[in-house]
Amino acid sequence: MRCFIGIDFNCEALKKVNNISFSLAKSGVKGNFTSKNNIHLTLLFLGELDTSDIEKVKKIIDSISFDSFFIKVNKLTKLKDIIVLEVEKSSELLKLQKEIALKIKNDYPNLKKANVDGEYYPHITLVRENKDNIFKEVNIISEVRNIYLFSSSVIDKKLTYLKEYEGVCKNGKD
Repeated sequence: MRCFIGIDFNCEALKKVNNISFSLAKSGVKGNFTSKNNIHLTLLFLGELDTSDIEKVKKIIDSISFDSFFIKVNKLTKLKDIIVLEVEKSSELLKLQKEIALKIKNDYPNLKKANVDGEYYPHITLVRENKDNIFKEVNIISEVRNIYLFSSSVIDKKLTYLKEYEGVCKNGKD
């Protein structure tokens, strides 16, 4: 199963992201739009995992300790042929991403597809295969209280991301 570790968004932020995507489509932007149910922020792409791999990743997620924090989406821009919402590189976000990458690298060195050494560019993919030149400042804020192990599958001919496992911030259990 193809997997990644990521973050989803609170309802208000997700609504704003989806409104931007809808506005792009309404204005005639062409390309392969991300389904509104698949909006997320990837922390680490893992690649193909089997059942035993997934259990190892769940243990790593359980070992991650972080305080809740806020992420800020600050611009709509292009990344090659993809329209993305760029997420500000806050110290909390970078620390969380680095901790996940290091734990995967150290505790699970056989996972070859995980991008543990690359530079992290936090973004939300909105439209793939696009030729337009897009740039606009935006201001979307969402609290991060959970991280998820997501799987990627084709269901009814649609790419679908499913939450397979949840990790909660240390101050997230009220």
